[in-house]
Amino acid sequence: MLRYALRRVLWVFPSVLGVSLIAFFVLSLVPVEIPGDDSGAMRHFRFLDRPLFFNLEPSDVRSRSLQAVEALTNAPEGSAEAQLAQDELVRLGGAALPFVLPPFEDMTPAKRVRVALALAPIAERMGIEHRGEPNDPEQAVTFWNRFWQSHGTEFHAPTARSAVNRYARYGTEARALEITRLDTFALPAVMDAIYVPQSAEEMPPLRRLLAMASHVTGRKDRIGESTTPAEAKSAVERWRRWWLAFETDYVPLTGASRAAAFLLETRYGKWVFETVVLRLGKDALGRPLLDELVKRARVTAVVLLAGLALAYFLAVPLGIASAYRRGLLLDRGIAASVLVPYLLSPVLLGLLAFHLGLASVGPGLWASVLLAAALSAEPMRQQRTELMPVLVQEYIQAAIARGAGPLRVLVMHGLRNAAIPVITRATMELPVALTACFVLEQAFGLAGIGEATLQAIQHRDTGWLMTLSLCGTVWAVVAMVLTDVTYGLLDPRMRHTLMLLRRRRE
Repeated sequence: MLRYALRRVLWVFPSVLGVSLIAFFVLSLVPVEIPGDDSGAMRHFRFLDRPLFFNLEPSDVRSRSLQAVEALTNAPEGSAEAQLAQDELVRLGGAALPFVLPPFEDMTPAKRVRVALALAPIAERMGIEHRGEPNDPEQAVTFWNRFWQSHGTEFHAPTARSAVNRYARYGTEARALEITRLDTFALPAVMDAIYVPQSAEEMPPLRRLLAMASHVTGRKDRIGESTTPAEAKSAVERWRRWWLAFETDYVPLTGASRAAAFLLETRYGKWVFETVVLRLGKDALGRPLLDELVKRARVTAVVLLAGLALAYFLAVPLGIASAYRRGLLLDRGIAASVLVPYLLSPVLLGLLAFHLGLASVGPGLWASVLLAAALSAEPMRQQRTELMPVLVQEYIQAAIARGAGPLRVLVMHGLRNAAIPVITRATMELPVALTACFVLEQAFGLAGIGEATLQAIQHRDTGWLMTLSLCGTVWAVVAMVLTDVTYGLLDPRMRHTLMLLRRRRE
């Protein structure tokens, strides 16, 4: 039986994959509006400018640099297109120089001058000493040619890594100048070197690394002298999330990395990476999604599990009593008592509790009680329906003839044979119960998953909604396994059937 259960549990993985693909596709159909002048960068940050599942032409720093140069040299001077191309070159910075400076000789003199002048802000950011040459049309090309001849050999990944490691260790002005001169070319090495500090002694190197990353990218996200390790951890998580979105803007894709980008440089691939590596990432409001989910899940789990347990604790004995006294006054009274809250629905129950002032006195307790009241009707009816045919079976009549009392007949003989359908319903009750729980959370002002889910829908937060759908998938598979195991424990015939199915598959 254990081997059978473990094999069924393994179905979690293909189930999660299939559901995640379908859910991600459906959520991608919902339009996302990003207001503001910086909407292009925000769409890039949220992966909305990438293909959904397959990226046939992944862009990298090489393609972006060459496209910016082409747009700059072909657009009319002073036009908006030319300004956008220059801004792109400045943003790419030193990472673009290995793909922009060597082809200078293949350009016409006029285009060469335009590109060289567009690179002037990069020279300022790199701290290169000059006497106005980058901004002088007659000297800009010569300036950049001279720079590349003197420092072109430094633009290699091993050199950048060594410079970053020396700067993190020593933090001298000379070491800082080495990285500043490389500009964004050193950014991959800087991002690889950042870490989560565990103590105050580990803060200085991280402070230097984040300051350098902030300088070359223009992001105002640094840590100060008074920053705590916990605050530094949040800063590192923000930088890693930013790097997930913008890494290929500063790194060339070659060989295996280009092949991997076919799947990873997509909206789905980025979401998977963020979920697995970055602990689910952050929600639309910038909060750590995993921490927020755990915090809110505690509230929802208490209300949900307490409500379900109370509902079945009431429904099973009421169903037994109703079946035993079928057609009598007790049967009708039980039916009326459970149908009234069922017909009112959680919405009306929540409004009624709000007007009665129950929300201010033990809101979690009252939410569980009302949830139980709303859910107990269906399992009670099913318990009654399943138990009634059992009570007229010959073995039940034989037990009564041998002197068995009503309690023994109901519990030892009837309930055991009628419990399987009720158990099936209990394991699959979660979706309905969760919906009712969300409504009651809103009515009682509980900060549970329901409130965060409504916020996620308003902000079109794919990460949160995907996480909920995957959690539901895992629960569905686990519930089916628990149902099969319970079947086997209650009914030896069912256990024998399951074992036969396993042997046939083997």
